[in-house]
Amino acid sequence: MTISLPPEASSSQTLECDLFAHARNVFSQNGEDGIINAIFSAIGCTHRVCCEFGAWDGVHLANTRNLLLNGWRGVLIEAEPNRFASLQKTYKADPQVACVQSLVDDGQNSVGSLLRSAGFSEELDILSIDIDGEDYYVFSGLDVKPRLVCVEVNAGHRPTDGTLLPRHTAARNVGQSLQSFAGAGLRLGYRLICYTGNAFFLRNDLGHIAEIPTLSPETAYQQFLSHLDRRAKRWLYLVNKGWVNPWFEYSNPYLTASNLALTVGDLFRANLTALNRAARTRAGSWFRHFAAGWTGIRT
Repeated sequence: MTISLPPEASSSQTLECDLFAHARNVFSQNGEDGIINAIFSAIGCTHRVCCEFGAWDGVHLANTRNLLLNGWRGVLIEAEPNRFASLQKTYKADPQVACVQSLVDDGQNSVGSLLRSAGFSEELDILSIDIDGEDYYVFSGLDVKPRLVCVEVNAGHRPTDGTLLPRHTAARNVGQSLQSFAGAGLRLGYRLICYTGNAFFLRNDLGHIAEIPTLSPETAYQQFLSHLDRRAKRWLYLVNKGWVNPWFEYSNPYLTASNLALTVGDLFRANLTALNRAARTRAGSWFRHFAAGWTGIRT
């Protein structure tokens, strides 16, 4: 089942200030499908063109799949060979979708150059960025001006911390803070309007401030935390401690047990999860070491 999207129109509709009121998943992870629908209900669509990377198979936790099933055209970009093969399989019968196998960066493989090579010259209605750590650098170096940008921002970071981590650290799926993204957005001519684990940036010249207010990183982050269930809060507690992937200690005061209102039972479950994850990681490392040694013996 898909969420129907508004036609190509400029008429706006009134939204509730909290876009989370419209959150709903069809293919997305944290309500992005419903939020995207609500935003375009307010601002209207132009060319109904979208772009997403890394697109995986084009379905799993995708932010543009629902758009494409509603007749949009799009460019989906994925670098990993097996995932790209799945992506091609998903859209092989759809001439409206171009699948591109490539890395995306802030240099030679920029978004603009990849779009041009795929034959897309129209203004993007939405660009979705999810590349596990390098997101900030692609966003801050954008050479296109989508009307709406949805970009992954790791929730482990304190939202008001504007200090950039070294790029090699961020690239380990650690990422950069929401404050850093908001600063980059400001320089690019965008304003922060929502955060779900993905930050939504609307281009300034589109207006609609009354229906879709600008949020500070702290307000957007607090909205996000207030909509999390207990399981998600336990997970973020572990992320903050550095006890699960990406194994980085964030020391974010918003993600302490007390600020997340975690109970003793929650902490027991969280610590059990961490122990299980650590055990699996150690077991995987031991198996790889054993397999390498066994191969060496046999040869």
